[in-house]
Amino acid sequence: MAVKRDLKKVQNRLFAAIKRALNRKELTEIGRMAINMISARTRRGFGVAQAGSKSRPLKKLSAGYIAYRKKSSKLNTALTSPGKSNLTFTGQLLDSLIVREVDVEKQKVFVNANNRKRKGGKTNAEVAEFVSQQGREFLNLSRSEIVKIGRAFNNNLRANVKRNFERT
Repeated sequence: MAVKRDLKKVQNRLFAAIKRALNRKELTEIGRMAINMISARTRRGFGVAQAGSKSRPLKKLSAGYIAYRKKSSKLNTALTSPGKSNLTFTGQLLDSLIVREVDVEKQKVFVNANNRKRKGGKTNAEVAEFVSQQGREFLNLSRSEIVKIGRAFNNNLRANVKRNFERT
């Protein structure tokens, strides 16, 4: 019975170490990593229709909108060109992505556009919803991005569990 009791102690220590390792800071870092991936991919002109699917080029811009962008002084030419579909007319939308919520118990991170009002009265979240409805879904992660985040998460978790397990 001593072996059973010792195994239970080790199990309890390991679960406690895992719980300490899965903290808000670690999950927030995972969220920031997701934001960086979404922003970089979208600025390259690619989106992801459904979580876990492959990335694909964003829907092309209409001829009228391209003409409007050519005339506009607000177009951020450091990020895009008049004919490139990459959701960076001004750069505000992608720059507004934030880690909205971190749930340690459920091990979930929610990323969304912040709700600050823009000129014209719409919020960044409303603009994000609109562009997604127009066929430019970008707030999902592709399968390869999920794998990269999973690897980073596992590496961090492994290091934190080891560190926390050794302390007890």
